[in-house]
Formats: sequence, C-alpha cells, structure tokens
Amino acid sequence: TTPHLIPSENIVMKLYGDALAQELAALVTIRLATLAALKAYPANDRVDGMVVTVASDNSRWKYAIGSSTTGDDQLVVSPTDTVGRWIRADKFVDITAAAGFALADAAVLYTVPAGFRLILGVPFHNVTTSWTGGTSSAIGCSSSNAGLSTAGDLLGGASGDVAAGLLSTGAYAKGTIGAKAGKPGAVLVAGDTILFDRITSVFTAGASTIHFPVQVD
Repeated sequence: TTPHLIPSENIVMKLYGDALAQELAALVTIRLATLAALKAYPANDRVDGMVVTVASDNSRWKYAIGSSTTGDDQLVVSPTDTVGRWIRADKFVDITAAAGFALADAAVLYTVPAGFRLILGVPFHNVTTSWTGGTSSAIGCSSSNAGLSTAGDLLGGASGDVAAGLLSTGAYAKGTIGAKAGKPGAVLVAGDTILFDRITSVFTAGASTIHFPVQVD
C-alpha cells in the first residue's frame, strides 16, 4: 500500500536525537542578559546551531560546537568551559577598540578572526578624554592588509586627526575619513589587523573608543 504522507511544505523532518535538537534550536532564539551570561551558558543546554540574543546590545550569536577559533568577544565568544564557540550572527557589527595617548605606533587594535571577511564602513572616534599635547600631534588608523597599510588609510587620512578635531565635547563621532575607508578595497580578511598610527609627534593626553562599523560577508 502507499504510505500516508503528512504535507510538510518540503521540510524534511529529522527525528533522531541530536538532529532533531539542532532543527529545533535553529528555530528558537534564547535571550540572555549579558555577554558574561552567554559565556556561562551551561554546556548541557547548548546545541550546535542554536541562536542566542544578548539583551545588553541586542547582538545575536550562533553556537558552533566544533569551532576552536580564538575568542575576541566581538565576533567570537569562547564559553567558560571552552567547548565550541559562539559565532556572531549579525550581518552588521560595530567593532570597537580603546585607544589612548600612550598607545605605541602600529599597536594592534583588532585582529580579524579565522573564517571572517569584513567590509569596512566609515570608522570614527568617540572621544572620552580630549587629545592634547605634543607638537602638532596627529593620529590615525591603518591595517596590516597591504592595500590599507599607509598611515591614515582607515581613519585620519594622510595628515591624521589633530587635537582640534579630537575634543570630548560636541558631536559623538569625531575624526577624518581615511583615504581608503568606505571604498571597494576596504575589505579585511582573516588575520588582518587594524593598527593605531602616530602620524605626527605624540599626544600627552587623550582617549577614545574607536568604532569600526563593518558588514560581515
């Protein structure tokens, strides 16, 4: 006789242990308060492919049980027990890095994790302490990527950002668009680093959170 089939809109039902759990996990989003809570989420409750939203910033994370990529808490989170990884599931991400006047020239602000390709938007400073001191001091950002390696390519431009444009008062976003920022060549791949540039002299005070908006490709 012909078996009785239940219409399923072409969905193949997986009814075997972990396979079913994975199917269900992909359909249900759990909400946790903070990134710390995500790291501490119990191993017994984690299922490969499950998606979790972190309420503190509305970021979305997908659990990959077989991943061992180094965690950076921006695109990859390592659980407390280090089993598997939480991989950022958002298409658009604001990568941030702290920068201060004592930071060395060519200091690494961020390293792109394995498995990621990032299309860079327009970076900017959120200045928390006005940058002052030195002799016509200027700063910027570039990358280890050969096409983005000139000082100021990502932020600051060839001349760099000077004290007048790096005040803690006024607009939230400060800085000069880099020579390559927002252009087709501004794509960072796994292993590329974002670098801090001392373009002219050295500031004696100042601090920023530098934002690097990216599209995750």
